[in-house]
Amino acid sequence: MKINKSQLKQIILEEIQSDPEMLKAIGKLTDSIDNLDVSIDFLSAAFTGESGVSIGAAQRQLGRAYRPKTRPMPEPVKESPEQMRDQQKMDAAQDVAGQELSFEKWIAVVFQKGAEIGDKSPNPYDAWMSGQSPEEYASALSEGLFSGKFGDKPPTPKPGKKRKMTDREREKVNRFLASTGADPIEDDR
Repeated sequence: MKINKSQLKQIILEEIQSDPEMLKAIGKLTDSIDNLDVSIDFLSAAFTGESGVSIGAAQRQLGRAYRPKTRPMPEPVKESPEQMRDQQKMDAAQDVAGQELSFEKWIAVVFQKGAEIGDKSPNPYDAWMSGQSPEEYASALSEGLFSGKFGDKPPTPKPGKKRKMTDREREKVNRFLASTGADPIEDDR
């Protein structure tokens, strides 16, 4: 016996409707496919910049023919003119210093050697500019070669306040004033 298309559809429909468990499974499958479709719409929205709801609505109207607008690729982050100028200065300084390492890499090597740079330590940038190797600088710090009296200068007074001169400073100023023919300054204590 030969079965045509409409008879086959009728047989399948009767078979499905006769089994309530199969109807339940098909209903769940349909719901999960709808949820998956909504999830994909929102995933598309993340890439295109449109809303997930508008993508879903457009697909319901146009089907697979709908093509969302694509968002242009963002411009790569460029350095600001100040950053470019600073990098050019650092590159030029590296050439002048005759250093193989950039200052950032040089200082990283100093820290890897276990050196601790404090407020009273010699300026690492000056050491780098003078051509000193990071190993030499770290070694000198760890051996205590820089344990002199750094920062022995009197503290800077607060704005609007004047620091009193030491006797030595007053003596120097008065010698200078005497050489120019001016009157010496008085004791300001």
